[in-house]
Amino acid sequence: MENQLAIHADNPFITLKSMNDVNTIAENHYLKMNGLPDKTEEFYLRRSKNYRIVGWSTLGGGLLLSGIGLLVGTTSTNYDNSNTAGVLLVAGAVSGIVSIPFMIMATVYKHKARAMVGTQKAGFGVPPGVSKDVTGITFSISLGK
Repeated sequence: MENQLAIHADNPFITLKSMNDVNTIAENHYLKMNGLPDKTEEFYLRRSKNYRIVGWSTLGGGLLLSGIGLLVGTTSTNYDNSNTAGVLLVAGAVSGIVSIPFMIMATVYKHKARAMVGTQKAGFGVPPGVSKDVTGITFSISLGK
């Protein structure tokens, strides 16, 4: 019974016969979990888009809550409604402030995507045993608006 271990991630019911199998699977999972993910230009652009969506959503929600709070506060004469208006106004302001870090991170990731080190295929003249990937840095200077 101790020879049968079930620790494989894809199929938890695989039985392993030797410790060598256990070590190989553990090493592969360690490398998969602790290895650096492939952070490409698409990765940073997708992350920038996600952060920008969250930032605009929280800002829009904050403006909406603040507007509703302001509207309720100016049109009501009841004390309970003015408390509700104050809570809505503060919640909207907090939501607007919370959107700022998301916008900043979206810009940071967009800049990282633009300055990403990329690989491109080398063409003619590369010996057969050598990798055809050539590392290069993309650099752009905007001229004007």
